[in-house]
Amino acid sequence: IPDNVSVDDVAESQVIIYTKSHIVVVENADIHDVQIFDINGRCISKDGMNAVSENEIFVERTGFYIVKVANIAQRIMIR
Repeated sequence: IPDNVSVDDVAESQVIIYTKSHIVVVENADIHDVQIFDINGRCISKDGMNAVSENEIFVERTGFYIVKVANIAQRIMIR
């Protein structure tokens, strides 16, 4: 590990975000908050993750969303 990488940076780099139908799956988020924003920038969900490897968050409507975990943001599509 390079000298300028913190433990939080390493943990965040292992976060995996994907969808299963109307469910957003976040893996390896540890105890970070997960926020989901709609296309207009409104926060539609803010959940603290449990210390399990995979957490699921239900999203009712289809469309594009931004999922933010710590310093990571990823665009997803709910179909």
